[in-house]
Amino acid sequence: MSILGKADLDAIDINLKLGDFADSVVSRLMSTSSYKIASYSGSGSEFDVEKWLSEFEFIAKAMKWDDLMKNNRLPVYLTDAAGDWFEVFVKGKEDTMSWDNLKKLMLSYFTPTSQTSYVREQLRHRKQLILEPVSDYVVAVLRLCKRVNNAMGDEEKIEHIIAGLLIQMKRKVKMFACSKVDELINVCKKVEESLKTVDTDMYDRENEIIISYVNTERQNGNEILTAINSLSESLKIFAANNQKQNQFWPNSPPFNRRSVSVAERPSQNLNVSPQCARCNRYGHTEYSCRSVYNNRFN
Repeated sequence: MSILGKADLDAIDINLKLGDFADSVVSRLMSTSSYKIASYSGSGSEFDVEKWLSEFEFIAKAMKWDDLMKNNRLPVYLTDAAGDWFEVFVKGKEDTMSWDNLKKLMLSYFTPTSQTSYVREQLRHRKQLILEPVSDYVVAVLRLCKRVNNAMGDEEKIEHIIAGLLIQMKRKVKMFACSKVDELINVCKKVEESLKTVDTDMYDRENEIIISYVNTERQNGNEILTAINSLSESLKIFAANNQKQNQFWPNSPPFNRRSVSVAERPSQNLNVSPQCARCNRYGHTEYSCRSVYNNRFN
């Protein structure tokens, strides 16, 4: 049996202090807003009890909590209905109950009966967004597949992934007939890179078309503006000439057929009657004209 010297004991003491310091740093980091565990209320509108427990376990693993520490620190993050559940069903048993049993008990109590159908609907309607990377989309679909059925096979997972891909990507991915999820992910990434290259070329061509169109429209606009200016000059010349012409006949009113009275109009000879030479009317002669008698009595 070897005997440790003073130097070895000092080294062990330093390592222990460094370990305590690292634990304190981790604890301080976990207490910040970025790493803080969100509380769980257990309300009926929350369908993410499984997600919350997975986040709790992730941070507990980073904090190096054992099962007993998880059981003791779990009620700190439970509020409202979840806190009441812990006080009624778990309090006093956390020291003897295993973490796995406590987790199963919490999942069975707070998992709604409609959650399975709800998650299935999410999986069925999950589609890749236009600017969403294919890696993010695949991870989201695989997470939903795990929530629906933890033992789901690769064939069914691949079917769900391909069903929600973008149309231009789906056509190319189907040509490879992948049988493994990892293989499908690699194919999707390669197809995405190829589509980015094609989209860049199409973008350049679209820019060229737009620039040529703008130049053409600008040229057409200049021609239209020139035609409008010439038309305006022609109208100005016409107006000036019309003004000069009106100076020769300043008092000539425009012709109006209704300005002549009926008395001033000559009588019409519809029956080819004789015309009076004195009053220029039809139907009598100058010898029988009444204007002679009218003038005598007047």
